[in-house]
Amino acid sequence: EVVGRDLAVGDRLLQLGRGFGVEARRRAERVVHRGNSGGQAIAFGPGKSLYVASAGLEGKPSIDKVNLATGKVRNVTTPQGFSPGIDVRGNGRVLFTVSEGAGPEEQGPTYLKRINASGRVSTVADMLAIERRLNPDGQDPNAPDAESNPYSVLALPGRTIVADAAGNSLI
Repeated sequence: EVVGRDLAVGDRLLQLGRGFGVEARRRAERVVHRGNSGGQAIAFGPGKSLYVASAGLEGKPSIDKVNLATGKVRNVTTPQGFSPGIDVRGNGRVLFTVSEGAGPEEQGPTYLKRINASGRVSTVADMLAIERRLNPDGQDPNAPDAESNPYSVLALPGRTIVADAAGNSLI
């Protein structure tokens, strides 16, 4: 049985409802977000909302809020880089990761950012600075491949956990 699972398929996000077997699943499928290019992460928010982080059309990343009841899509922010991680607290505050690519030979800045209820974006943490200061994987912080790639975020009451793929750590 598939119960309320969301899937990214190609450039469309599908929501699968309750059902048994392939035929029941086909009847329950519906597109809940179009125009998503390079979908990277999704997170449920309050009020039947779904947040979608994507690479964006024409290389312009975006974080959109989809009202699952009405299908209405609203752009929440346009990050200045790759945003693979997103989560939403119960109060509607959105937390997301950003990697600003500097090029294949150079590590760009990486951040954990927050969007408050009024839509203001602020930086919560400089993930590259944390990687270099705490050095959780024990690598020489001055090595050319000492990197940060904050890939996923989990917003919990009173704390936030970020999975850093390049730092081999949960911070």
